[in-house]
Amino acid sequence: MSDLLAKLYPDHLATLKQRADTALQRGQREHLVIAAGTPRYQLFDDRPYPFAVNPHFKHWLPVTKAPGSWLVYTPGQRPKLIYLQPHDYWHVVPDAPAGYWVEHFDIAIIREPAEARAHLPKDTAHCAILGEDNAALDGFAPNNPEAVLNYLHYHRAYKTDYELGMMRVASKLGARAHRAAEAAYRIGASEYDINTAYLNAVHETENELPYTNIIALNQHGAVLHYMELNRAPPAHADSFLIDAGANFHGYAADITRTYASAQAPEFQALIDAVDGAQQGFVSGVQKGKNYSELHLQAHHVLAGILKDQGFIRMSPESAVESGVSSVFYPHGLGHRPAGARRRRVSERRHRRYDPETGRSSLPASDAHDQAAHGNDDRTGHLFHRHAARGVEDKTAGARHRLGQSRALPPLRRRAHRGRRRLHRGCAGEPYARRIRAVVRRHISESQPPFGSFRQRDAHRPATTPSSESRMR
Repeated sequence: MSDLLAKLYPDHLATLKQRADTALQRGQREHLVIAAGTPRYQLFDDRPYPFAVNPHFKHWLPVTKAPGSWLVYTPGQRPKLIYLQPHDYWHVVPDAPAGYWVEHFDIAIIREPAEARAHLPKDTAHCAILGEDNAALDGFAPNNPEAVLNYLHYHRAYKTDYELGMMRVASKLGARAHRAAEAAYRIGASEYDINTAYLNAVHETENELPYTNIIALNQHGAVLHYMELNRAPPAHADSFLIDAGANFHGYAADITRTYASAQAPEFQALIDAVDGAQQGFVSGVQKGKNYSELHLQAHHVLAGILKDQGFIRMSPESAVESGVSSVFYPHGLGHRPAGARRRRVSERRHRRYDPETGRSSLPASDAHDQAAHGNDDRTGHLFHRHAARGVEDKTAGARHRLGQSRALPPLRRRAHRGRRRLHRGCAGEPYARRIRAVVRRHISESQPPFGSFRQRDAHRPATTPSSESRMR
């Protein structure tokens, strides 16, 4: 695999240089400077938080454990790596730079963080410095210019062949660990022991994973970000939900699966139906196909499953138009893509990007939702939980190669209302019966239950933050 990555890396680096050239031109800067980052310490303690490298740094080279290092790129010149390798016997010192990428950089080894200043550009006014505030050196602090960041973030949604290769390796590691976790569930292990089996199979510590694993048995699967890990197994483990990933040189896999026991055939039938639909969505991903069409198709297919399984009585078309399907599927087909950074930055695909100004803004409806609910990342309903979002990344990263990054609005407000009701009184009831009751209650309480896709934003009343919080 390393030979293949070595062949793909030069084209990847050339792509990054081209993007950086344009970003610097739009931001009227001459140098792109990226800080790897510096560890932060816990309040009133000498214990550092786990170090997380700047995603822009690891986008250029597969180095994730080099705090205090810097990368400098000036158009027309070779990129420079300022690599901190201190003399230290308290902690493990980063290995000397090695691998297929080294020949493409000018490398300066430093022993103290302050020594980096001599290798950085002299005039900070002409630099786009990307990083956190604690990476600042004397007279040289990150400024994160908006025009530069917006352009780079937008184009990170388009993965190079090198990046897809890294993500495929991460997905293979994650898939191997998922099989081990399922095997542990089948023999009656506790959540804690299932998580331990996962870590043993993926060969990564919890701090090395791209995010904290979600290992949920029975009703714990209704908690969107459940991370408690009960030590004792339940008397009957009727269902198992796992949301867990893997890391390969800074590139992430993000895979979610749901399983049912032999004593839960009704829930297994629902899983089988969603699994078949998901495989159909993957096969429909083709270069040049509009992502919004795939997204809308997914809503109709899943609404059909809701009807077939007895959750709703309306037609799939009516479920999509009225917004009922979004109660179960508020996030969209791809959720958020994996890659050098697992989430968040991809929210910019929902923004309106102006290539002339280099600025981006949320559409009016999305801006209202974000102001009302914040960056609500809790989209863990039944369909989201079952989608295998990491394997080969065909429903996430690969779709960004289609040339169409426009997506439908995330519909957070409607989804938030539905999820809040869905998770009331979750303990003790079978999943399918509980969800049927919730959806039917939605239908009986309001006509239409959430308003139409077309009319919702036009008729939404203006609310103040205080009134909006009362509504929630």
